[in-house]
Amino acid sequence: MGLIPEVDIVLPGLEEGRLLVGANEPEEIAASLLKAGAKIVAVKCGAKGAYYAAGDSAEFIPGYPVARVVDPVGAGDGFAAGFISGLLKGWSYSESVKLANAVGARATQVIGDVEGLPTFEEVEVFLGQRKEIER
Repeated sequence: MGLIPEVDIVLPGLEEGRLLVGANEPEEIAASLLKAGAKIVAVKCGAKGAYYAAGDSAEFIPGYPVARVVDPVGAGDGFAAGFISGLLKGWSYSESVKLANAVGARATQVIGDVEGLPTFEEVEVFLGQRKEIER
C-alpha cells in the first residue's frame, strides 16, 4: 500500500481490496484505503453495485441489471471512465458512482474490453433518460 498516499482516487474491486488491505467488506476496504491516504475510494462489487467513501460522505450505490452478460472484460475500465467523467462534470460522488455503474453494466453487453464503452448519449438511453439517439 506504499503508493496509496500518492493517489487521490482508488477504485478496487472486492478481490483487489481484500489483497490490498486484508478486509472482506467494501466499507472496511474503503476505510483502510482512506486511512492509508487515499482521498476517494469506490469499491466495485460487481453486478451488486459499488460502495464509495470520501471524507464524511459514504454510500452504497446499487448496480444496474442487464438481461445478459456477454463479456465482463472492460466493466472495470468502464466503471473508472464513468466515475471520473462524473467527477469532471462536477457531479457528486453519488451521481458519479451511478454513472460508473451504468457504464460498467453497459460494457458487459458486448465482447471486448473497449468495444462496449458507450457514448454519454447511449448511457442516457440505458438509464431511461433519453428515448433515442438522433444522428
